[in-house]
Amino acid sequence: MVFISGNIEGSYRAQNIIKVLSDNKFRWVYIPWFLLLEQSKITKFMSITITLLLFLPVRLVLIASSKKLIVLPMNFGPLLLLDMLVAKIFRREIIFDYYISLYDTTVNDRKIVKLDSLREKYVSWLEKKLTRWADVIVCLNNSEANYYKKYMCSCAKNKIKIIPLVVDRVSSRNIDTYITSETFNICWWGTYIPLHGLDKLIEAFSLVEENNVKLYIFGDYAEKAKPYVELVERLDICEKVIFNHEYTFRNRKLPEFLNNKCDLALGNFGDSEKANTVLVNKLVDALALGIPCMTMETGACNEFLDDRKNIILTKRSPSIQQILDGFEFVLNNKREIRRIGSRGLEVYNREFCPEIFSERYLKLLNNV
Repeated sequence: MVFISGNIEGSYRAQNIIKVLSDNKFRWVYIPWFLLLEQSKITKFMSITITLLLFLPVRLVLIASSKKLIVLPMNFGPLLLLDMLVAKIFRREIIFDYYISLYDTTVNDRKIVKLDSLREKYVSWLEKKLTRWADVIVCLNNSEANYYKKYMCSCAKNKIKIIPLVVDRVSSRNIDTYITSETFNICWWGTYIPLHGLDKLIEAFSLVEENNVKLYIFGDYAEKAKPYVELVERLDICEKVIFNHEYTFRNRKLPEFLNNKCDLALGNFGDSEKANTVLVNKLVDALALGIPCMTMETGACNEFLDDRKNIILTKRSPSIQQILDGFEFVLNNKREIRRIGSRGLEVYNREFCPEIFSERYLKLLNNV
């Protein structure tokens, strides 16, 4: 039996892991740490406390009775530490789907944990402890594994296995289908964090001389968009830049829009070490749709993609001028970039689709 630890909701990768187990007749069990009722603070606290106490004994017995513990992606915390401790005591195999670093995300990216604070020391200790207790640490690619090793335990190198991103299949574009819009639509979507270099992207776009080009920005929160809205206003390009915080992949409005109206998707253009390393999810989303994508060169991109063959790449940590040069190449080669989008879809089918993910994960389960 396999015990699954962590949150499932909202994670394509977690849902695909469970699908692999179900499709291949593995016996598995999942129990949430607690139930959360969306009411008053008192009700929330009571629901968490009562269900945690009710579930905990059953949870610990099931972990002890299992052969493997799978930790789902993007899950950290003291409750996970308890699950892994029980598995270690009873010598159960632990597969830790690492995905991203908690320390790097909270301290370096989002800056919600201050350097040299007690919480920063705790987050660092927790990440090292979880990776020490894991038997296998699953990373998305070699470049990210090498980057994240500094946040893991000292013995992590020998535990790392690579299983790339997985993105669910969507209705992809036919290369022979022309978008009938009078404008050339460039689309960016994601969270408003420095990793993406959205400020440089907007400034480069403001220098595009062709008139019938629009930039659509699909962000997570309107409040976080304010600095970028102000930048657009300052550059006097409000008529060419459209912000939208209603369309998402979860409500399926975004993939429908992209499939029907997007001529070019955009990746990340940030300056940090992480930005120069990772393969961002939005890039794989674009590959799955068969939409041509422009992003900057990163270590992870180089593992899967080739410039001007299945992707359009700028230099690493590109200047505004280098991003503008990328835009000009695209606008001067509209027929060719459609072929680039089609070849990008081939990369998705070879590296990032659910079927390939299933093969790789099943192999890992059988070998651990």
